[in-house]
Amino acid sequence: MGNLNSGRHGGNPDLKIYQFKSEREESLTERVTLRLTPSMMQYLKQLDNYPEFIRQAILEKIQREARGETPHQQPD
Repeated sequence: MGNLNSGRHGGNPDLKIYQFKSEREESLTERVTLRLTPSMMQYLKQLDNYPEFIRQAILEKIQREARGETPHQQPD
């Protein structure tokens, strides 16, 4: 069983090689919680990467709002 003094002193010198890398411009550090209908969740869970699908859907909505579009308007 380990203790605070176990392990390699100074950390892992190869951390740069093995650490997680992302190609995102911003880190995914914030969280949001929402409630869905069971059928919505069932659909999302069938997707390969539903968290990314949700992030993209939110981003698209934010971009439309920023351009001043409403659901009834057609883009020019």
